[in-house]
Amino acid sequence: MYEINSAAQISSLFYRLSGASDADHATALLELKPGSYVHFQMDTDRYIGKPFPSTLDALDWLKGSEKNLRFEVARYLNEHVVLEWNLGAAFDLCKFQESIILHSVYLRADLSWELYYEDGGAFGGQIVVAETDSHGDISRIYLAA
Repeated sequence: MYEINSAAQISSLFYRLSGASDADHATALLELKPGSYVHFQMDTDRYIGKPFPSTLDALDWLKGSEKNLRFEVARYLNEHVVLEWNLGAAFDLCKFQESIILHSVYLRADLSWELYYEDGGAFGGQIVVAETDSHGDISRIYLAA
């Protein structure tokens, strides 16, 4: 397991994966903010069709977008789980957003992401998966038991 907290370290991981066999999976701890790490994994496809202009852009995009993505996850869960399942009153979105924790991320070859959040205990400890398209827009959110 690698620990990534700089552009040089993420560049090294991308470089290592460019020559990886299909059976290789690189996993790293990615520092999104000081002292806050998530598990990072990516496709080993050598032919990433639309690479980031620099590997730093991948890290910067995730760092800059994660709070908004987490808010969208909280909003979705509030509307489609709490209210549709009649679990009681709607959550305060700001507080709920802060209780959801990003645990791991997976970057696909097409530059879409899978983000795995811990539910903060709201639904009995389930994992919430948010998928993005290659532009970074959320395409799907669901609970994974």
